[in-house]
Amino acid sequence: MIWHEFEPGWKRTEIVAGKETLDTVANLNAQKKFVLFAPNHLKPQDKGPLGTFIETGEDYLILRRLLDEHGLTETRGVMRADLDFPIGDSSVKRAIYHTARKVIAEVTRVVSDGGVPVASNERDSSVTTEGNTGVVGEMKEALKKHNLIIFPYGSWFQSGEQDFDEKKDLANGEAFPQKEPYDQYRKSLKPGFVKVATQSNIPIVPVYVHRDGENWSLAFGSLLTPQPGTPPIDLAKQYLASMRELKEKTQKPPP
Repeated sequence: MIWHEFEPGWKRTEIVAGKETLDTVANLNAQKKFVLFAPNHLKPQDKGPLGTFIETGEDYLILRRLLDEHGLTETRGVMRADLDFPIGDSSVKRAIYHTARKVIAEVTRVVSDGGVPVASNERDSSVTTEGNTGVVGEMKEALKKHNLIIFPYGSWFQSGEQDFDEKKDLANGEAFPQKEPYDQYRKSLKPGFVKVATQSNIPIVPVYVHRDGENWSLAFGSLLTPQPGTPPIDLAKQYLASMRELKEKTQKPPP
């Protein structure tokens, strides 16, 4: 796989909880059924040879390798494939941006071995929705053949920074935040992953990733399987509750 070429070095990767979850996913994969892995996203120490355009991050590479080692080789990523480019009212800049983004998206599909590229232009958020037209459909199609790794926040955080609080990560704990103010929206939980899960009846696997220097600890939660009629916001709350529990497990000192 091409992504192995960009694999970082580390001293230790440890699963502190949820090995049985990986066994459950392996059984589902054997039946050609797949899941959404939904980890937190850690700010990388090194953006790697591809710079900021294709932002996989070290955590993605660590998780991909770990899943491969457990036989879950049919896994791909949903990742940012964009550039932060101010457009404004300029038709020329808009044309340049969309041409460049198409190239970056195709490179992402190759580098990620068939992953799903998403748009996220922080210098001009107005084009993000336009750039993501068709992404949900592409994710649904990919889930017929692969597990997907998707970062529900779509933003990087320092290890241990997040507390997964409903009132902060959802609008008053009752709805998904609007896109303005953008800085607040950027740090919030996005609805895409739960919408795909509920529309496709695909289980979500919460994954908490912790880093201490070059040592990594990962915890996998139980599958969150949407029931008929489950509102996406309710599934999002279940996800946040699971992430709080998983974080606590990675923070406990060894016996």
